[in-house]
Amino acid sequence: EIAVDPAKDIPRLKFPQSTLVQKPWTKEEAQGALHLAKETELELPLLFGIHLGLRMGELLALKWSDINLETGLLTIQRSIREIRQFDSKGNSHFVLVESTPKTEASIRDVALTYGLQSALLSQRERLQNRGLFRPDGWIHAAKSDYPIRPNRLAKIYTKFLKQHGIRHIRFHDLRHTAAVLGIAAGVRIEAISQTLGHSRI
Repeated sequence: EIAVDPAKDIPRLKFPQSTLVQKPWTKEEAQGALHLAKETELELPLLFGIHLGLRMGELLALKWSDINLETGLLTIQRSIREIRQFDSKGNSHFVLVESTPKTEASIRDVALTYGLQSALLSQRERLQNRGLFRPDGWIHAAKSDYPIRPNRLAKIYTKFLKQHGIRHIRFHDLRHTAAVLGIAAGVRIEAISQTLGHSRI
C-alpha cells in the first residue's frame, strides 16, 4: 500500500463549456432599440434592463409601492419566476412563484434615471386607461392582480428584435450591456456592482 495518492496533484480534466452569453449591445445598438421601443409595452423593460441591469424576474416583480418618485429611488426586494407543476392526473402547467431576489446584495435601492421616471409615468397612464392600475399593484400588469409572465416577456422581446432587425442578445445580456456602457461612461465600478445587485465587485 502507498500512503499518498500519486494522482492527487494532477489537475482534473476540464471540458470546454459552451456559453449562451452574447456580446453586449453597443451604445448605438442600445439607443436604437430604445428608440424603436418608445411608447410600446417593451419600452419600460428595455429601460430597466439597459439603464439598471435588472434581471427579468426582478423587473416583472416590481410594484408601484416600490417606486418613490419624490426621492427618485426604486427598491428591489422581490423576484418572480415560472415553475412547472403537475396535477393529480399528471398534467403539467406553469405557475408564478414570488421569492426574494437571487442574493442578499440583490435587495437594493437604485436611483431612477429621468428616462425611467418618464416611462413609469407613461406606464401608469396606460394601465389607468385599461383599468389595470392599483397603487399597490404590479407595474407590469397583465391583469389587475397578476403580473406579466417571464415567458411572455421573452416572446415579446424576441419578436421585437426580429421585427426590427436588431442583433439578438438574451434579455439577461442587457445586464452585461448596462455594465459595459456604465464602465465606458466612467461610472465607478463599485456603483455599477451595487446597481446590478452583485455580491462582489
